[in-house]
Amino acid sequence: MNDFPDPQDEADQPGQEPAGTAEPEAYTHERIQEFLSEDALPPVHPGEILQEEFLDPLELTPADLGERLRLPAESVEALARSERPIDADDALRLARYFDTTPEFWLNLQAQHDLEVERERIRHELAAITPHAGNSDT
Repeated sequence: MNDFPDPQDEADQPGQEPAGTAEPEAYTHERIQEFLSEDALPPVHPGEILQEEFLDPLELTPADLGERLRLPAESVEALARSERPIDADDALRLARYFDTTPEFWLNLQAQHDLEVERERIRHELAAITPHAGNSDT
């Protein structure tokens, strides 16, 4: 016999959750304010992901990628430097070349845009009182 507790015994205790079951995170006012705080990490531009997760490991330059995507080198270079957003055309080409999905690239861009805008209007957002949830009115 070993000295470790039997996980099955713990799960059988009345009123107890099985081991390893995490409680869902509650989005309290404090948690939301923490998320919106100035201590948050800066938004990650999809160009940074492109450079660090795709180009660097494959030892591709933006000019090389531009040639393979049939795009001007300057366009891909601006993207990799986070100087312009990914558009639908870019997303389709990147998805085809890297065997990802266009949604992957567009979601990265949308997340970046939301984070930038959230920071820009955070004081206005804080002044908005959330709807109470009464669907009868």
